[in-house]
Amino acid sequence: MTDQDITAELKQFKRDQKIHNALNTLLELFINMAKSSSEKQVLNSTMQRALDMAVDLSGAEMGSIFLLNSHGVVTDSILTQNHLEGDKRSSLIGKVLEIGLAGWVKKNLCVGLVIDAEEDDRWVTFKDQSYIVNSALAVPILRQDTLFGIITLLHSERNRFDKASVDFVQKAANQMAIAIENAQLYKKLEEAGKAIEKYSKALQFELDQGRKIQNDFLPSNLPETETCDIYTYFT
Repeated sequence: MTDQDITAELKQFKRDQKIHNALNTLLELFINMAKSSSEKQVLNSTMQRALDMAVDLSGAEMGSIFLLNSHGVVTDSILTQNHLEGDKRSSLIGKVLEIGLAGWVKKNLCVGLVIDAEEDDRWVTFKDQSYIVNSALAVPILRQDTLFGIITLLHSERNRFDKASVDFVQKAANQMAIAIENAQLYKKLEEAGKAIEKYSKALQFELDQGRKIQNDFLPSNLPETETCDIYTYFT
């Protein structure tokens, strides 16, 4: 083995260790959040930490993340223009997945690398966009060969993402899916628990109302006998 081979292996080891440490931090965050926060906070915080981790690993300046269901519909997202709400937010997501780089990744299920945004028709600059993008990297998050989400990373300079950046984020992305999927399951369990609690309260209310109606039909003075307490059958 040459000195060059040893140096390359050492670099790869350091990269793998960095990914491992970042993923451990992500899982620790999920566990801590699950103990003390609402289900929405758990998912949003896990997504944000995963995005921050991808930005750090790749050397990007900013980015976005989409989570998709089995029908390819976006269920949760953190946008670069995260201040947008309502129809404007939905419209932007729809356009990105229809004609943008994330849409290309969704269709092809592979990494989308834009070296020069001005020369690549997969990159779309939107009206009122407050930031400059000259290079971009979009990576699919896969779970069991199914598209689970898309991370898009951006930089204002051209040709900022190299093969090492792609490998970094690609390795981390599929591991990120584990923490994000756990956060989604936690959210669903919490929502189911709240729905059951709401149903139980509604059912108890109906039973109480039925009992009240039943009691209102009773005469004010019930007949009494020595062997039977009639009142107990109606209360």
